[in-house]
Amino acid sequence: YNDWPGLVAVGEETRCVGDVIAAVAADDEPTARAAAAAVRVEYEVLEAVLDPEVSIAAGAPRVNPTHDNVLGRSRILRGDAEAALRASAHVVKGRWTTQRIEHLFLEPECALAEPLSDGRLKLYTQGQGIFDDRRQVASFLGVPVETIEVELVPNGGAFGGKEDMSVQAQTALLAHLTGRPVRVHLTREESVRIHPKRHPITMDYEVGCDAEGHLTVVKAKMIGDSGAYASVGAKVLERAAGHSTGPYRVPNVDVEAIAAYTNNPPCGAMRGFGANQASFAIEGCVDMLAEEVGIDGWTMRDRNIVEVGDVTATGQILEAAVGLRATLEAVKDRYYEAKKAGKAVGVACGLKNTGIGNGVAEWGKCRLVVEEDGTVSLYNGYTEMGQGLLTVLSQFAAEVTGLDTRVFRPKVDSTFALDCGQTTGSRATFFGGIAAVSAAKRLREDLERGKTLGELVGQVYAADEVIDDTTALGADVPKIKTHTSYGWATQVCILDAEGRVERMIAAHDVGRAVNPDLCEGQIEGAVHMGLGYALTEELPTEDGMPVTFKMRDIGVLRARDTPPCEVILVEAPEPEGPFGVKGVGEIGLVPTAGAVAIALGEEDREEMHRRLHYACRQLDLSREERDVATSRILALPPAGISCALVENDADSNMREAAFLAEMRDQLGALGVEWRLVIVDPLSRFAGLDAESSNAAATRFVQALETLTQLPGRPAVLCAHHTTKNSRRDGRNDQTTVRGASALVDGARWVASLTNVADTTEHARFAIHKSNYAGRPDPLLLTREWGGALRRATLAEEAELDDGS
Repeated sequence: YNDWPGLVAVGEETRCVGDVIAAVAADDEPTARAAAAAVRVEYEVLEAVLDPEVSIAAGAPRVNPTHDNVLGRSRILRGDAEAALRASAHVVKGRWTTQRIEHLFLEPECALAEPLSDGRLKLYTQGQGIFDDRRQVASFLGVPVETIEVELVPNGGAFGGKEDMSVQAQTALLAHLTGRPVRVHLTREESVRIHPKRHPITMDYEVGCDAEGHLTVVKAKMIGDSGAYASVGAKVLERAAGHSTGPYRVPNVDVEAIAAYTNNPPCGAMRGFGANQASFAIEGCVDMLAEEVGIDGWTMRDRNIVEVGDVTATGQILEAAVGLRATLEAVKDRYYEAKKAGKAVGVACGLKNTGIGNGVAEWGKCRLVVEEDGTVSLYNGYTEMGQGLLTVLSQFAAEVTGLDTRVFRPKVDSTFALDCGQTTGSRATFFGGIAAVSAAKRLREDLERGKTLGELVGQVYAADEVIDDTTALGADVPKIKTHTSYGWATQVCILDAEGRVERMIAAHDVGRAVNPDLCEGQIEGAVHMGLGYALTEELPTEDGMPVTFKMRDIGVLRARDTPPCEVILVEAPEPEGPFGVKGVGEIGLVPTAGAVAIALGEEDREEMHRRLHYACRQLDLSREERDVATSRILALPPAGISCALVENDADSNMREAAFLAEMRDQLGALGVEWRLVIVDPLSRFAGLDAESSNAAATRFVQALETLTQLPGRPAVLCAHHTTKNSRRDGRNDQTTVRGASALVDGARWVASLTNVADTTEHARFAIHKSNYAGRPDPLLLTREWGGALRRATLAEEAELDDGS
């Protein structure tokens, strides 16, 4: 569904902050930017719809005048989920949320349009589908497709963020109107505004198993924020539904996935395409069930992973090339060695489709052209984005023909009509490879007849290969085939004694590793991206506007902060793939967030009980009293990186979020009421950028105050951590400030702990009421075992009385 305008005209409606409303051209960039800054716009402000759950409710303002606010709805029904839930020995349920994140590819969007002497227009584009760019630009200009020539400029990364049009249409329009070459390139801020993001998805799951831990049922409802324009949002949620049970045998499935329009930035394709979000939820559920059954995470997965002959969530029978068990076995020793060493460890499995599937015909197209200089031009319809596609296609052609790889010169342009669609879905190597192999076989036939390349100059060897045997989601057909192939993986996350990720182990079934270095590079890069998704990255918005455009604040993980990653390649060749390969571009980060969250959840439980024991010891409680105190703590696994504490009911009244309500119900079943709620966001408040967002901080405090009004009127303790720049002795320093806010009987208390670093022996602690009371003399604290703090002795205070 194509609803994204290249320009919003005067009198039309803008739907998000990335809408383009004017374009200017000049002889140089400073003049062009000055002219753009001089444009003034008068708006009639309309009511924005920013919450996807509100968006799909009855009576919500319509975001798109030609489509209701439900962009897409996908449903999977197999077996009897309700009966299976009732019959299950163990059932867990909860709400998992994932955040919006930004692709942050190295090279922002750029295009160059050049009018040709014959009246045609040549467009140099870095899009993920140059023939889609060609068609859409022609439509935008109102000219025949044949008058637009396109050539790919290999881009500096995309990860799905360059599937949609960005600057191609405006660049072509300006060149078309002026008759002169025009180049448009975006700044980082403009790039963040314009292209789609990864979907924030709220996922409510109920999962059951029998007494031995065999999964019996998955029931889930997913609502994704697709933002203001369709992009491929409906397909992302469709893919999330199709991956909702993970790589596990589940006989009963009831899943609904909804893509909702809002006035937030659009969301579309990003590496993983919905499988990441679903994996995060199902892996958390599987681990919770393992705890209920009394087995570890590896054993739980060993009892449930799919093999040849098993059925996926969509009902597809897996007929071949399922190497998942081999990946699970490959990490077994590392998993148990880490547990034996007393380290927190998480394990997660994943699957990711190769190809779009779901009833869509998929093409691979290739032309080999013998040139006068003794080389062979290799034309294909897919985009090189740094993943090594053109290298592998040259390898395929060389392997088939026996020629050196240096003979082949890959090209991507409109010399031939090689429209294969977008380079997406981990499919370029698979389908492009099928075509390259087919064309190479035709060239080989002539070479085997004794012909030389010199005698074959000008010959064109063509291959147009199509696979169109997949079935649409929910299709009533005898045999379901949702996707042509799948990649499979198991990953392990091991934490160090400080609770940081020490290392990752990633075992992946890649079909056949025709280029092991490229395979390992793809997986390592994907794990890096998955770690950022799990730990640090978010693109928060306020009133539909990203609150930051800085890479540091968005939280992309720096290379120097990336832990070691051991990659283990497993080969279960895919019969339909060229030389047995499968797509490897996306599966590398599908299980990462789940593995990290599980490890952190394990570490958090152990750390919480350890610190509580220490605190109780400071109160002179006996060991038995400490055991009683810590046994009355209820800890839930991570619910998500961007997780709301409160939500609005049907009457717009604030109430606790669903996962907190579930926690309160669990306590009620034990016959107790909660007295203290501890909130540890682990980092700055979500959405609180820089130091000046008072509105975000106010909303956060209101949420905490809402919790104090719940039955039992619990006290609320909130830990907070910030890092601010400061100057001292003429130097720029980073001073970490850790603190806590406590709401007790309507009074708010704030404590701060400063100068905390691994190399600091002592720290200062101060507490005051709200923001009004004067700050008393700070206490001096010294570090104890495990990082806990105790008050310094008088002798220590006297020694430090010089103010150091």
